[in-house]
Amino acid sequence: MRLSEILNENDKAMFHAAIKGNQPLILAYGEGSGRNLDIRGVPVTLDQWEKTMEISVEEGYGEFEPKKVARALRQWPGAAGLKYIPAREGSVALYIIGGPGDVEELSAFVEKNRKAFCLVDENNVYNEGYKNVPGPCLRLWWD
Repeated sequence: MRLSEILNENDKAMFHAAIKGNQPLILAYGEGSGRNLDIRGVPVTLDQWEKTMEISVEEGYGEFEPKKVARALRQWPGAAGLKYIPAREGSVALYIIGGPGDVEELSAFVEKNRKAFCLVDENNVYNEGYKNVPGPCLRLWWD
């Protein structure tokens, strides 16, 4: 399917902004020479993360649905001020960068609303520097 068939004009602009540093990540989910099971992208906004993952991950990839996860994240009051790093670590992963209190509160919110987060399999808070992530982060992972 062509990009022009998937996205409207506003989405195209957002997608191009999102993939600026995330082309290797998008290819990591494919079957070609770019396939990679251990890769992290660059920090983006929540809207950019959602578009990147819609393009990267095939529909029906386990329980993971990028639109559903993004919708659930938008319910958390501080979501707009955080940065999102799309990743693939054997399966779908997401790093959310924020302050120490933010990521801990968000982790509790995710756990409380696990079904809205597509039955996320791992929900862990890490200090700055974990896997070179620039700041305290919440790591979500779906099998």
